[in-house]
Amino acid sequence: MKSKRAKPIIASELMAQLEKDPEYVLWRKRQDMYREEWTRMTRLDGVDMIKEIHEAGISISSVWDLVNTRDSYPEAISILIKHFNIPHHIAVFEGILRSLMVKEAKGIAGRTILDKLKSWADFPPYPVPYFSESFDKSCLIDSEESYQAAFKQNIKTTRWSMAYVLTMLAEKDMAPEIKELMEDDRYLYERPMLEKIYKRLTRSKSSAKKKSSM
Repeated sequence: MKSKRAKPIIASELMAQLEKDPEYVLWRKRQDMYREEWTRMTRLDGVDMIKEIHEAGISISSVWDLVNTRDSYPEAISILIKHFNIPHHIAVFEGILRSLMVKEAKGIAGRTILDKLKSWADFPPYPVPYFSESFDKSCLIDSEESYQAAFKQNIKTTRWSMAYVLTMLAEKDMAPEIKELMEDDRYLYERPMLEKIYKRLTRSKSSAKKKSSM
């Protein structure tokens, strides 16, 4: 005798079931609180920088608008570099970093980013918290240890982003420093990207020597 195939559950039925599940309701509440606090913190953190960029003639509501636009923004580069060296919420900092991966930042931003990458070798404490002091982190995580582990992973991802941006912005005279980082086991996660940078820089140097000898 053939068993009856279970009737597929449509999305509305699944959601109705989940709404009755206490664990799901708690999970969704945590996610909503996280998003609201994250949005609030990043909006407050970027106010001064956004104002300066507006004064330079560029209208944005978030630094991520620059990351996602196809328009050039040379007037904002010096402002972005300035704020790259000012403590910002990690999401704003990542946006600043990504927005510097443009041709207008070549010859200007590479040194600043490489110095920052080198200074993060041992995952120093990030100067700006994810959340405000009044925010109850216990609603988001199981323990302080898991919170710190998640924070460190985010720093690790941002270090990789620095190496990624340097694939465009690193300059020839940085090759020895890039090689040092390649050979440093603290940069294992970034090593493939660093190797790519070093290859580009040394290949360009070798090509220049070959042309001058012809």
